[in-house]
Amino acid sequence: MIDYSSKFDVHLDRDCTVHQAFCQICCQLVESMEHNYAGVLDDIDSEFLHDFRVAVRRTRSLLSQLKKYLPTEQTLFFQQEFKWLGLISGPVRDLDVYLLSRQKNKAMVTEQLHDGLEAFFADLAAARRTRLEEMCEGLRSQRYVDLMAGWKEFIGSNGEGEQWVAAERLCRPVAVKRIQKRFKKIIEKGSAIDSTTPDEQLHRLRIDGKKLRYLLEFFRSLFDGDDIEYFLKQLKKLQNNLGEFNDIAVQLEMLARHRDTLSGKSTRSLNIAAAIGGLITHLSGEHAALRQEFEQVFVDFGAANNIKKFYAAID
Repeated sequence: MIDYSSKFDVHLDRDCTVHQAFCQICCQLVESMEHNYAGVLDDIDSEFLHDFRVAVRRTRSLLSQLKKYLPTEQTLFFQQEFKWLGLISGPVRDLDVYLLSRQKNKAMVTEQLHDGLEAFFADLAAARRTRLEEMCEGLRSQRYVDLMAGWKEFIGSNGEGEQWVAAERLCRPVAVKRIQKRFKKIIEKGSAIDSTTPDEQLHRLRIDGKKLRYLLEFFRSLFDGDDIEYFLKQLKKLQNNLGEFNDIAVQLEMLARHRDTLSGKSTRSLNIAAAIGGLITHLSGEHAALRQEFEQVFVDFGAANNIKKFYAAID
């Protein structure tokens, strides 16, 4: 059986260039995609797709963060292609998340609603089979083959030519600048959030946090390991709150959409609608509680001592 892991760890030389760091990081991400590819197609375990998508997301994030130092035309092309890869694999992963929450959801509603809940999950499983077929078609396509071949050639480049000049600067100062900019944005955005702020602002803050985490993971070997690990733990606490908040928001939207698609007044449809209603009630309460918890979580994250340690970590 193939094993899997989304743990990311790459060692960069302190005096490496942007080009060297970019290629080294991307090569490891390609290895992760290829390692999980067969498991995704064979549908062995949902974690294969999860880890494959994490590698794709990290690749997209690195391209976005370093695009001003990379060849413009090729960077734009690969950004579009990896976005496509994320789009074709997203629906299956979303359905995996819902299906994996089956037992947890069961515990949220009364026993009288379990028949409706089982029927609901049967619908999700059927939808997943369709989406899986569509995704695998894309992953077996010539477009995917060409993408990976072109990408390997790009990241295997020796960096010669005028288009790579900007990438020949030292990576560490560039990494410091990108990390500081992202951290400052999080502190500013998070500090502006109060009880009247729309939920969308918390979702955007979550994305900013994910981008910062990726940057710290990409370049942590350029800084003191203990300091970076400490800050990653602080960031994880914030991300856990925002991630759960977002997951429930997405699930609530999906539940409402599915309920709206139910037609007729068959016993099955009525049972599903009742079960969905019970889930929505329970999840809405959890969503509100996480929103209230955010304030204290962010106060801890943005504490003066934490900020001081952050800047010391990337000094």
